Amino acid sequence: MQTRAQTTSRGLKAAALAIVLVTATGPVTAQSYMANSADEVTQVARLFGTAELDLSGSDGRPMVRGQINGTNYGILMYGCEGSFGCDSVQFFASFGTPSNGLDFLNQWNADKRFAAAYRNDSGDVILQYNANIDLGVSRANFEDTMDIWRLTLGQFVDRLNGLPEGTTSGTLGTTSAPSK
Repeated sequence: MQTRAQTTSRGLKAAALAIVLVTATGPVTAQSYMANSADEVTQVARLFGTAELDLSGSDGRPMVRGQINGTNYGILMYGCEGSFGCDSVQFFASFGTPSNGLDFLNQWNADKRFAAAYRNDSGDVILQYNANIDLGVSRANFEDTMDIWRLTLGQFVDRLNGLPEGTTSGTLGTTSAPSK
């Protein structure tokens, strides 16, 4: 049989453990998750280069126009209500008719996991990378997504220019929304 002191002691230990668990997991909620707004996407993009928000982007969608390491790019936002509650983003860069053919694009697509390249009806080469942000995503996760785009964009520009991947040079790229 337990004494009243033992029961109280167990109860206090359980309460202390509960407080520790709640405190340890508490900050992960409201403060570290993005609201999936065009403004927050733009703020993260600015950590990697220039970025300006265009609320009258392609098809009325919010769009970020920016530059990373001298290469222009854009971010289209989908499923937004105005500039809030966006459920996905599409990173893209458009490169005006480089001499690289379909073999180049097919090899890129075979080699790379995160971004696909294609030639549009105008003959421009488009690099695009889609990301789901529906139901919330942590800011750290979206920063990592943006960093993957930065690295991938640099590798693509290097390959377009015949340079070893990782050089991340080049001034190609436009921020007009890709046409299909």
